[in-house]
Amino acid sequence: RWLTPPRQIAALVCESSREGLLAKLFHFHEEPRPMGAEFYLLSPGEYKLFLRPEDEGRAVERRFAVAGPRTRVSFELPAGRPCVLRVLKAT
Repeated sequence: RWLTPPRQIAALVCESSREGLLAKLFHFHEEPRPMGAEFYLLSPGEYKLFLRPEDEGRAVERRFAVAGPRTRVSFELPAGRPCVLRVLKAT
Protein backbone atom coordinates (compact mmCIF):
# COMPACT_ATOMS: atom_id res chain seq x y z
CA ARG A 1 0.00 0.00 0.00
CA TRP A 2 1.37 3.41 -0.96
CA LEU A 3 1.32 5.94 1.89
CA THR A 4 0.70 9.11 -0.11
CA PRO A 5 -2.30 10.93 -1.58
CA PRO A 6 -3.28 9.44 -4.97
CA ARG A 7 -2.64 12.67 -6.90
CA GLN A 8 0.15 13.31 -9.40
CA ILE A 9 1.65 9.84 -9.01
CA ALA A 10 1.76 6.63 -11.02
CA ALA A 11 2.74 3.25 -9.57
CA LEU A 12 3.09 -0.09 -11.31
CA VAL A 13 3.91 -3.16 -9.22
CA CYS A 14 5.82 -5.54 -11.49
CA GLU A 15 6.70 -8.27 -8.96
CA SER A 16 5.48 -9.07 -5.46
CA SER A 17 6.36 -12.03 -3.26
CA ARG A 18 7.04 -12.98 0.38
CA GLU A 19 10.70 -12.02 -0.13
CA GLY A 20 10.58 -8.87 -2.25
CA LEU A 21 8.94 -6.34 -4.50
CA LEU A 22 9.66 -4.54 -7.77
CA ALA A 23 7.69 -1.41 -8.68
CA LYS A 24 7.99 1.49 -11.11
CA LEU A 25 7.02 4.91 -9.77
CA PHE A 26 6.59 8.35 -11.31
CA HIS A 27 5.80 11.64 -9.59
CA PHE A 28 4.25 14.28 -11.91
CA HIS A 29 5.48 17.38 -10.11
CA GLU A 30 8.45 19.75 -9.95
CA GLU A 31 9.47 19.01 -6.34
CA PRO A 32 10.53 15.71 -4.71
CA ARG A 33 7.73 13.91 -2.86
CA PRO A 34 8.06 12.40 0.61
CA MET A 35 6.13 9.16 0.66
CA GLY A 36 6.17 5.64 1.97
CA ALA A 37 4.87 2.16 1.59
CA GLU A 38 3.27 -0.35 3.92
CA PHE A 39 4.24 -3.93 3.14
CA TYR A 40 1.81 -6.72 4.06
CA LEU A 41 3.20 -9.81 2.35
CA LEU A 42 6.89 -9.81 3.34
CA SER A 43 8.06 -12.64 5.57
CA PRO A 44 9.90 -11.69 8.78
CA GLY A 45 13.54 -10.75 8.43
CA GLU A 46 15.96 -8.04 7.29
CA TYR A 47 15.41 -6.27 3.96
CA LYS A 48 17.05 -3.73 1.67
CA LEU A 49 15.09 -1.09 -0.24
CA PHE A 50 16.66 0.41 -3.37
CA LEU A 51 15.20 3.44 -5.15
CA ARG A 52 16.83 4.72 -8.33
CA PRO A 53 15.87 6.68 -11.42
CA GLU A 54 15.47 4.35 -14.42
CA ASP A 55 18.04 6.29 -16.44
CA GLU A 56 20.80 6.16 -13.77
CA GLY A 57 22.66 3.37 -12.07
CA ARG A 58 23.02 4.98 -8.63
CA ALA A 59 20.40 3.93 -6.07
CA VAL A 60 19.42 5.20 -2.64
CA GLU A 61 19.55 2.25 -0.25
CA ARG A 62 17.73 1.74 3.05
CA ARG A 63 17.63 -1.24 5.38
CA PHE A 64 14.58 -2.20 7.39
CA ALA A 65 13.26 -5.11 9.42
CA VAL A 66 9.98 -6.96 9.09
CA ALA A 67 8.69 -8.37 12.38
CA GLY A 68 4.94 -8.61 11.78
CA PRO A 69 2.22 -8.48 9.14
CA ARG A 70 2.55 -4.72 8.47
CA THR A 71 5.80 -2.84 7.95
CA ARG A 72 6.05 0.85 7.01
CA VAL A 73 9.03 2.34 5.19
CA SER A 74 9.42 5.97 4.14
CA PHE A 75 11.44 7.42 1.26
CA GLU A 76 11.56 10.44 -1.05
CA LEU A 77 10.49 10.11 -4.68
CA PRO A 78 12.30 12.39 -7.16
CA ALA A 79 10.16 14.69 -9.30
CA GLY A 80 9.51 14.10 -12.98
CA ARG A 81 11.70 11.00 -13.37
CA PRO A 82 10.66 7.37 -13.79
CA CYS A 83 12.04 5.43 -10.82
CA VAL A 84 12.51 1.79 -9.91
CA LEU A 85 11.78 0.64 -6.34
CA ARG A 86 13.24 -2.76 -5.41
CA VAL A 87 12.88 -4.52 -2.05
CA LEU A 88 15.04 -7.61 -1.45
CA LYS A 89 15.61 -9.86 1.54
CA ALA A 90 19.07 -9.10 2.96
CA THR A 91 21.57 -11.93 2.89
